[in-house]
Amino acid sequence: MEDNNLYVPDNDIKTAKSSFAIYQNENVKYEGKEIPLNNFAYRIQSGFFQAIDIEIINAVYLLNYATSRQITYFLNIVRNIDVNQSTISKRLSKLNNSSVIARYSFVSDDRTTETSTKCYVLRDNGKKLLIRREYPCDWNVLNCDLLLDNIKSYLAFNNYILKLLKENLLKFEDITFINENSKINCTYSINNYKHFVITLRSNFELNNIEKALVYIDSKYGSITNTRIIFIGEDDVHLFNIFKSLLLLIQKQIIPVKYLNNVIFTQDLRIIERNIDNFFIKYKISENKAILEDSQLQEFSIK
Repeated sequence: MEDNNLYVPDNDIKTAKSSFAIYQNENVKYEGKEIPLNNFAYRIQSGFFQAIDIEIINAVYLLNYATSRQITYFLNIVRNIDVNQSTISKRLSKLNNSSVIARYSFVSDDRTTETSTKCYVLRDNGKKLLIRREYPCDWNVLNCDLLLDNIKSYLAFNNYILKLLKENLLKFEDITFINENSKINCTYSINNYKHFVITLRSNFELNNIEKALVYIDSKYGSITNTRIIFIGEDDVHLFNIFKSLLLLIQKQIIPVKYLNNVIFTQDLRIIERNIDNFFIKYKISENKAILEDSQLQEFSIK
């Protein structure tokens, strides 16, 4: 993938706080459009929808919630389509205006107007187009509950997965997505290591972590050569996740063995750093938790 396909290359992104973090009193703002059914039918019959539109709709479906940047990444890396973010953004506007996908932005106390971060979600008309073009699609409206933390979690998770795909560490079809009731985003294997990815936002509850780890323990049992990767908003948030893990261990809800398999990263590390140095671990020394960078050996084997 060429970084010049993006409005701003990864290395040039400078921000103090992730766009995918939860802001104070933040809400999701709907910016979708409605058109009559006969208008939609006319657009199909008139050839309004281009081949790239179907690929964009499919990317939105597979990513659940996605920004124009993430869709561009996906098409460049996974679908091997050389297209830039400017083109994607223009087509997304047309698709939103055609009631094929829906656009959302975010409003909060810190940002009183809709933000520059827009995300896109599939709509029923988009599903109809995919099936019409023989793309598999089992989406239904219940897949999009539009809870703020779910949307932000998906967006943060997408950034992580797209980073791995960009580095050719795995293929999209090798990722197993897990029912969100388990609070686990996905699992995949790299060089004989099995990874479970869990994305949390700052408003997470203790039982989110409990559900995820109990699911792994009950379904897989052995955690040999296993990494449990928590993605948080920032380093302070990661420390709160770590403290929650210690509390679950203290209450004997999860076994202490999991501490050896847990590793952390956060939104800005994923954006700003190379994959071989954006992970951290916590080490207990003299009753203090010390944060230290951690490299995963499976990512260094090429």
